[in-house]
Amino acid sequence: IQQQVEVVQAIRETFTEEIASFYNIFSPISYLKRWFRTETSRGDKEVADLLLENPEQFRAILDVIAGDIAILTQKIIQQGGVDGIYLSTQEIQDERIAPALYQTYIEPSNIAILEVANQVGGTNILHICGFEGASNDVTIFKDYPAQVVNWATHHEDVSLTQGQELFPGKAVLGGFENGKKSLLYQGSKAELQDETRRLLAEAGSKGVLLGADCTVPDDFDLERLDWIRQAAVL
Repeated sequence: IQQQVEVVQAIRETFTEEIASFYNIFSPISYLKRWFRTETSRGDKEVADLLLENPEQFRAILDVIAGDIAILTQKIIQQGGVDGIYLSTQEIQDERIAPALYQTYIEPSNIAILEVANQVGGTNILHICGFEGASNDVTIFKDYPAQVVNWATHHEDVSLTQGQELFPGKAVLGGFENGKKSLLYQGSKAELQDETRRLLAEAGSKGVLLGADCTVPDDFDLERLDWIRQAAVL
């Protein structure tokens, strides 16, 4: 934990301008899934088996993990100096785990981390991670205590304007698909700027942050983001 704080401090010391900074924190269920990850499985079936075998014990395990992540979150904000966290979570990709099960046994550990981040003054982003092969019912996240919500607008087929209705009082973040076949990755400057204007005309400019559904590819050209910024400020 302390090494992560020191890394954040070192990165922030390199900033030459005033920018907002957010630290990527994975949810307890995401950490647990990674424990079971193999070349052929992302761990969803394995954690689903555990949850169904003993739901109360499963929730207790997530609570323990959440306690450690909460300590990291507090220190990252208070000592590391970031503005908040970017909490990444998603549903278990197993049809046996209905939304009600998720909300009862998994959601409390997610909420606990956001509550700690709020208590120490963070402005926090909830990232509902959806991509090819992973989908979410975004409605089950509507009451999470985050100030900003990011989801896969294209993959989940929930637009920014629909998100504004689903997450009232929160800023919405997204609008652009992140994969290598997407407009964000392949489109021309004119196409990206046209789409930027379309999104803002539809969703407005208040409480709207334009960005990708998830992490962009490693070879992504950052100038493309500046094209979007230029169109957004005009």
